[in-house]
Amino acid sequence: MRRVSFFKKNIPTCLIDPASLSTTGLQGFKNSGTLSRGQPAGLTLLEVVVVIGIIAILAALLLPAIQQARGSARNLQCRANIRQLGIALHSYHDSFKAFPSGNVNRFSMFVAMLPHLEQAPLYQRIDFTSPESDENTALRATRIGILICPSDAGLQGTFPVQPTNYVGNEGTGVQHEGRFNGFFQPIFRHPRWGGGMLGAEDFADGLSNTVGFSEVLVGNGSPAELRNVWVVNPAMQNASQLDQFANACQNTDLSGIVGDPWNRGAGWMRAETGPTLYNHLQTPNRRSCTNGGNVLTGAYPATSQHSGGVNVCLGDGSSRFVSSAISRDVWRAIGTRSKGDIVSDF
Repeated sequence: MRRVSFFKKNIPTCLIDPASLSTTGLQGFKNSGTLSRGQPAGLTLLEVVVVIGIIAILAALLLPAIQQARGSARNLQCRANIRQLGIALHSYHDSFKAFPSGNVNRFSMFVAMLPHLEQAPLYQRIDFTSPESDENTALRATRIGILICPSDAGLQGTFPVQPTNYVGNEGTGVQHEGRFNGFFQPIFRHPRWGGGMLGAEDFADGLSNTVGFSEVLVGNGSPAELRNVWVVNPAMQNASQLDQFANACQNTDLSGIVGDPWNRGAGWMRAETGPTLYNHLQTPNRRSCTNGGNVLTGAYPATSQHSGGVNVCLGDGSSRFVSSAISRDVWRAIGTRSKGDIVSDF
């Protein structure tokens, strides 16, 4: 029987002429589709420079956006913290039918609010004879997370006592009307200053028109302008000099002047103007100044490292961001509780 091959018909016996397979031809065939021996195998210097330049341009475009996003996230966390203070404030009011005082035997309102900030064990360990007692040494050194704003980059290092970035509003300053006319005042009563605990009914201007808390850049021992408390000399004692004093504070030549670099936000336990209390004499992100040697009649504004303003918690528990460009009149109006101010949008 004859075998038939289906692969032989019309197919050449050799696709390449053997006579053409010289040494040179074979080498060319082997290198077909690859780089020749003399051609470089990597990027040229010009190409590397171009790639690096493109990466640098992309980084320059992306980094500000990343930093802005991080700043926004820190601001939101800060605002959430101050909002929690508002909730705790009203939880306290629900329990005692009054808001905490700004000063009870030199203890701050934050001490009174501890059980309402999920810090009841800490509250129970406090020795209420004095904030500076030996029994309170370890407690003063306890940092409370909700009192720290993540935007304050000056909180690294060692502090004599653990600070707070949030401070209570005591009004426009006692130089203005001779009393604490804000949200917090001392528990003691004094012919000049007034005092005592306040209930919701004491806020004739409305809780939603009165600031409870705002922010402060903590004094950390540095010479930074907004972290120090400077001195205006000579002292100005008359209410008619309020704006004159505010301008002098902001414009005083600081060369050769030694401020107090540890006062602002210095210790959450201690009730004092500067450490846990501020006033609305100056608009946000201005200098702090004593009035000669007098602390109570000084200027202690709200300050922060947020871009363009500060967070506030209003008396009704709501929070919002207030621009540093707010007018003095409006800022002072939302700093008082019962002056009859007409508060425009802020």
